[in-house]
Amino acid sequence: MSIASGAIITGESYRQPGEIELMGLMGLIGLKATGTAASFAKVAGQARRWIGQRRREWQRHRPLAEAFGHFLPRRCLLCETSCGTSPLCPACERFLPGARRPRCLICARPWQTSERCAGCRDAPPAYDATVVAADYAPPLDRAITALKFAGQIGLAQGLGDLLAGALQAERDSPVPTLDRFVPIPLAAPRLAQRGFNQSQLIAASMLRHASMPPARLLHPEILVRQRDTVAQSLLLWSARQANLDHGFVATTDLAGLRIGVVDDVMTTGATLQAAALALKAAGAVKVVNLVVARTA
Repeated sequence: MSIASGAIITGESYRQPGEIELMGLMGLIGLKATGTAASFAKVAGQARRWIGQRRREWQRHRPLAEAFGHFLPRRCLLCETSCGTSPLCPACERFLPGARRPRCLICARPWQTSERCAGCRDAPPAYDATVVAADYAPPLDRAITALKFAGQIGLAQGLGDLLAGALQAERDSPVPTLDRFVPIPLAAPRLAQRGFNQSQLIAASMLRHASMPPARLLHPEILVRQRDTVAQSLLLWSARQANLDHGFVATTDLAGLRIGVVDDVMTTGATLQAAALALKAAGAVKVVNLVVARTA
C-alpha cells in the first residue's frame, strides 16, 4: 500500500487551494533565512508579497475552481482508491485500527472498564480530555511519517479531515465549547529544517469543518517552545518527560479560556502534558487534546 503526495486531490481541496502549501512556504522561506535581521525582513517581505499575489489569483478563479472541484474524484488517504468526499475509502475506514476503540476520556489510552484509566485516576494529567482518530499503526502511521519526514504536505488535509470526522462522531464533541485552537509548536531550528509544522497544517484542515467565528479558530502564536529539545521519536519512553520539562511557554493571557491543542501523534503524553502545563499557567481553565493517532 503506497502513500503518494498527490493522494489528496479533491473537490474539497479546491475550496482553499494552496492554503496548506502557503503555510509550509512561510516556514521554509522565512525560517530558513539566516544572517542579519535586514536579510530576514527582506525574505519575509518577499514571502508576504508572493502569498498576497496567490490569494488575489485565487479570489479571481475561486468560483470556477469550486464548480470544477465537485467533479474531481477524491483519493483515499491510505490506499488511493476513489472515496467520494471522505478522507478514506469504505474499506480503509472500516478497518482503520483503533478508530472505534473504547478509550480513557482523559488520555485516550485503550480502556474499557471505566471512563478514566487507572493512571489518570491516580495521577490526573494537566490536560482535561483527549480525542484521537485512530491508533498509530499501519497504514496510518506511514501517512503521518510521509507528511513529517518526506515533506508530503498534501497529506495534511486528509489527516485533518480524519480528525474532524472523529470529533464529529463524538457523542459530546468538545469542539463547540473551545475558545482557541493551538497546534503543538516546533522549535525554530526544527521548523527551519522541516519547512512546516505538521500539527498546524493538520489543525488548519480540521478547522475547515468547524463553523465558528474566526477569533475562536487557529492561534499558533499562543504557544511557543522556549528551547529546542531532542526529537521525541529518538528517545526511549522513560526519557521523554525529562526532555520536555518546561519546554513550552504561553505568550498571552488565557484567563478563563478553553483551549484545544492539536497534534499528530500521542505516545507517552509528555508533549501534551508540557503544553497543558504552560497553557494553564497562563490562565486556561480547560485543555483538550485533539490528536490524529495514538500509540496503542
